[in-house]
Amino acid sequence: MNILSGLSQWYFSIVFAYVLVYLANSVQSPLPWSQCGQEWNSIHCIPPGSSAQDYGRNANSSKMLLNASANWMNSSSTGNMSSSASREFWLRYVLQLSPGLEDMGGLVWYTSLALFISFVLTFVCIIKSIRSVGKVVYVTALLPYILLTVLMIKGLTLTGAVEGITFYVYPNFNKLLLTSTWIEASIQVFYSLGPAYGGLITMASYNKFNNNCLRDSVILCFVCEGTSVFAGFTIFSILGHMAYNLNTTVSSFAQSGPGLAFVVYPEAISYLPLPQLWAVLFFLMCLTICIDSQFTLAETVLTTLQDVWPKFVTKWSIAIKCLYGVLIFLAALPFASRGGMYLFQLMDWYFAAFSVLVNAILECIIIGWIYGKSWAVSRRPTFYVWQKTTIHF
Repeated sequence: MNILSGLSQWYFSIVFAYVLVYLANSVQSPLPWSQCGQEWNSIHCIPPGSSAQDYGRNANSSKMLLNASANWMNSSSTGNMSSSASREFWLRYVLQLSPGLEDMGGLVWYTSLALFISFVLTFVCIIKSIRSVGKVVYVTALLPYILLTVLMIKGLTLTGAVEGITFYVYPNFNKLLLTSTWIEASIQVFYSLGPAYGGLITMASYNKFNNNCLRDSVILCFVCEGTSVFAGFTIFSILGHMAYNLNTTVSSFAQSGPGLAFVVYPEAISYLPLPQLWAVLFFLMCLTICIDSQFTLAETVLTTLQDVWPKFVTKWSIAIKCLYGVLIFLAALPFASRGGMYLFQLMDWYFAAFSVLVNAILECIIIGWIYGKSWAVSRRPTFYVWQKTTIHF
């Protein structure tokens, strides 16, 4: 669990950096992802609110600058060569995506700076202790629902939203016969709930001894997966509108990979009144969520170190936390390169997706059958057992 938490923090930190890049650009007027004609845009760029039919007639005579590395977009353009402004901002400005994993390219300086700031924010929170950060969660837990509701209401009023929602809710029962469907569903559930990372166990250790864990577990499952379903309506209403504008299908966007949220939500924000205000609020919300996630992953690793070497870690607590942060930051720098997204996708599958599923299955087998459910529920294990379990998991 601890190794998995450390590896997840290593690669997930780049998402935190992307959020900071978007937050820094949210104060610009107009929003940089809401227009074409900028140095990173291609001649195939379609601004929000325009359709491929209307905008494409002038594409050949457009005076928009075509970046010399236009081949970055070859694999991301739709069949009619149209590309939304928000998508080009993500691929050509934020990522500066290289042609492939074999060409990692250099570091993107503003992403690297954002990565450094993300670690500073995370470890300032860790040094301030878990109890002070826990008070902020009351705000950060409610803000996403408010913003998601606003974006969903606006998304449902856009042309093409019905097609997007229909694609989202219309079942394809043939997919149930595919093994990949069940693997992806299992990975999503384990990834969103996080039962095999150790973070839930670490955070639960701060509860009262007689806390109702069964109640909390049931609430967590319904709230977490319910939020995913609720957010899906927001995303697919905007996807339907984007597909309508680009004269393509929703399915072409639904398979766009980990950057989907950095394309769809900014696109939705650009349609709102006072988009700069909503952009700042939205990415501040994402910032707090990233801090919560990073904090939990780091706290899991650091708590284990303290359990193994209590006197040493307590004495040098701040120094160890800072050293851990520096090491993770240096290890995460390759993700801030032009080819970092390819590396991110590899880590996301092998470390945080498939590994967490295997780890959860092993945890159930060891506790349920090897250790035995009767032993687990009928008596409290000795401190020695808890200590060894913490160390090895």
